[in-house]
Amino acid sequence: MMSKSIFVTTIAFLVLGVGLGYYFFRGNNDESTGTPKATSDASFFPVTTGSNDTARPNTSRQQSTERATSTSEGAAPMQQATLRQIVTQPVAGAMFTTRNNDTVVRYVARESGHISEIGVDEKVAAKVTNTTIPKIFEVAWGPEGESLVVRFFANKLNAVQTVYGKLVHEKPATTTEQRALTYVPNSVTTIGAIDGVALPASVVAVAPSPDRTNMFYLLKSGQGVIGITSKTTASASAKGQTTIFESSFSEWLPEWATAGGITLATKASAGVPGYLYLLSPTSRSFEKMLDAIPGLTARMSPDGKRILYSESSDKGLQTYLYTRGTKSSQAFPLQTLPEKCVFASKTSAVYCATPTTILPGQYPDAWYQGVVQWNDTIWKVDLESGETTLLVNPSKMRAGTQIDGIDLALDVGERHLLFRNKRDNSLWLLTL
Repeated sequence: MMSKSIFVTTIAFLVLGVGLGYYFFRGNNDESTGTPKATSDASFFPVTTGSNDTARPNTSRQQSTERATSTSEGAAPMQQATLRQIVTQPVAGAMFTTRNNDTVVRYVARESGHISEIGVDEKVAAKVTNTTIPKIFEVAWGPEGESLVVRFFANKLNAVQTVYGKLVHEKPATTTEQRALTYVPNSVTTIGAIDGVALPASVVAVAPSPDRTNMFYLLKSGQGVIGITSKTTASASAKGQTTIFESSFSEWLPEWATAGGITLATKASAGVPGYLYLLSPTSRSFEKMLDAIPGLTARMSPDGKRILYSESSDKGLQTYLYTRGTKSSQAFPLQTLPEKCVFASKTSAVYCATPTTILPGQYPDAWYQGVVQWNDTIWKVDLESGETTLLVNPSKMRAGTQIDGIDLALDVGERHLLFRNKRDNSLWLLTL
């Protein structure tokens, strides 16, 4: 039965919320940080030329998008890269890990919840677990992919349930056969299974730390939310959890962007002023980064020095790069959403799935809702030199292929780029 686990975990969350203190959201009129609104400087990025498949630089925050805005004018030559679809079925989440010192991709099937993995040089995937958890829509991985937090639609009413699970590989004493299981909290599991515990129904968002050893949970609390950090492996037991945040405002999107910083962005909608804050999990400081940007979506670099963000207007969107040291922003050479990009950790590069054409519309809403689907090319931008390089145009590599890239991730050696196609949730691998 899961009731006891839910009760114990919920009580632990609530006790921690009362006992460890609160950090209050001060609203849109909080100017105490002294952070000015970012301004635009279109001259920051030089854009090289030399290919028919090119990217159009953003030139100003007021750039007209009355006509369809093509992002393919005036950029760098195409770099040789190999693209392949490694999983055709819908995937809920994927990550890079290692097997015998080889790089592999571990992923969760969206409909069944079964975990499989495939080497970056392999063509056939191997199943890791058979535990069935249907209708998964979000996955937060623990270290090496040996634990995870999944969110899924749990019943006919599509109520969202959050479960922490760890992989169990040991063979049972009574049988040598692998058997498929339907998820039952605290059930006895076999080889190739997930041992899962339900987390409180009040969990509304989960964000793993960059090294995946910790999790940040947002939970409903009255009309607002509280934010709790926990060791990933302790998520089920409610041990070692610390409340670091409370807000009477509830519409936050968290991302544990750096080892010492969790970004909290207000949920984006076209034309609505958006705000981005940085929360320290240790000092619990709460610093405003970006202020009153219409339709704001944002992503911070792993070193915490830069923020890629987009701004909406009634005609489309623009993309900018904000530098924290100078508190200023410059037009980014690619017109895309930050959630379609990933920063490299070892270099100054950022990789983006970039729409070939963006029609005028209400962004990011139209894309979030699936009203608009994009046909992307994959680009690399060196943030130091400003060089912009086209890596691959999927529709030219494979006739008729259209990719709307999301959840981009790099392996440790930054030789492979992983992403999902939002159109069908298939999984793709680009060898750089």
